[in-house]
Amino acid sequence: MAKRIILFLLLSFLYYYISIKYPIFFPLITVTTLLSFFILFTKWDMGIIATAIIFIALILPYNYHLVKVYSEHYGGAWPHPVFSPLHFALIISFLISFLFKFNKLNNYLYVKLGTNFFVFLFFSIYAMATSIVTSTYPVASFYEFLRMLIGLLLYVQVSFFIRSQKELSLITRIIGIFILVEGIIAVLQFYKILPLDLIKGESAKPLLPGFITQIFRRSTGTLKEANAFGKFLSIFTPPFVIYSLISKGWRRIFSTLIFVSAATAIFLTLSRSSVVGFILSLIIVFIILFHRKPPGLISLRNFLFITLSVFVSFVTVFLITGNILYLRFIRFGLLTLQGRFAQYINALYIIKNHILLGIGLNNYYPVMITNDYTGIAAATPQYVVHNIFLLYCAETGILGLILFLLFFWYSFKENYQDLKKLNKILPSNLSEENIALIYGGLASIISIFLQGTFDWGFRTDNMFHFLFFLGLLNANRNILFNQEVDNKQF
Repeated sequence: MAKRIILFLLLSFLYYYISIKYPIFFPLITVTTLLSFFILFTKWDMGIIATAIIFIALILPYNYHLVKVYSEHYGGAWPHPVFSPLHFALIISFLISFLFKFNKLNNYLYVKLGTNFFVFLFFSIYAMATSIVTSTYPVASFYEFLRMLIGLLLYVQVSFFIRSQKELSLITRIIGIFILVEGIIAVLQFYKILPLDLIKGESAKPLLPGFITQIFRRSTGTLKEANAFGKFLSIFTPPFVIYSLISKGWRRIFSTLIFVSAATAIFLTLSRSSVVGFILSLIIVFIILFHRKPPGLISLRNFLFITLSVFVSFVTVFLITGNILYLRFIRFGLLTLQGRFAQYINALYIIKNHILLGIGLNNYYPVMITNDYTGIAAATPQYVVHNIFLLYCAETGILGLILFLLFFWYSFKENYQDLKKLNKILPSNLSEENIALIYGGLASIISIFLQGTFDWGFRTDNMFHFLFFLGLLNANRNILFNQEVDNKQF
């Protein structure tokens, strides 16, 4: 209890200092103060609390710009300092680590970081090192580099805090509850019961005056931006899809509600890449799932019944929003096709001239204006190329692209190896969460990879979401690994 009081006093001092120096942070201070009281009085393990706080921060992307004037910047970090709930959450998590964890390392399970972590770390360092030489705006590269390091810190913190089956089960359910709430919010936003921006309310004017996408009302959840919201859901929803197929009783009902709610919300975002990536990745994993038949898997007949039920609910959504979906996915899709091809041509032109080292991390947005081979960059808004692999290749060169592809490859490979080891683990040591995260993790990785071929969303807050999720998969791997080691020793 004494350490909890010390933590509360430290946070109170931090909140007081920041609220005096930066009054604009007052709403954020209020929320985190309430969290501090929760930390002080709850009986939960502090690692669970820290992980939950980080996850909550990830769904509150409200940046406070520490400059008086700034302009729009697409395709990476803001080229100036910002502060957000995520920074607060990381400060709290490090205080928790220092006070409650670092002095008890011998009492905790061995934590191993995946190869994908080190590949992404090397990629980040390489990208920053080459940007020192090649970038037009090295400050923009530096802030993107910091974002990449923050993403890696999320991976480490989640891997470190979640260390037992009980904690893995609890954090999975906490995440599930928030996903369910996000799905409900999305439906209420679509019907204009809730505003798209839950804090600031509806914008009096279109965000982009005259831009045709404003004719669509796209649900944003708490993330404020529809595409980012769609990708967030496509990362965290697949494990609950698998969970609904292998669990029983109230857990099946709980996970099915999460799955249906989140899947509906993905459609209501009208994010074409998220919808396509989500569906294709699940089809691939369903084939693997029924081929390998993990413990507890429902029969094919029951699966078809559930699939039919979900299909009926989606048809209902489609009948309600059919005209909007047709306009967004077909008519508007054809209209934007020419612009996307022009973006790809521009990107290939930049890559051709900077194939070795690229133009510098987070420098594509300003550089594309002066390398406008097709003239499309003169249009408004001036988005970067809608392909994350072309974007990284243009900014970091061919070696940077190879490293980024290796990051995805090792993420997929390590999780697939976990899947192959499932049959070797004692049933008493294997939980439904373990199976759901392994199979669902494959779907999430495939989904984000597929979406990367259609957009640059990985460079938004979705990078934090994905690395947090990979940290959760790594924690799952460590739990199974340590149980396997203990069994062999026994």
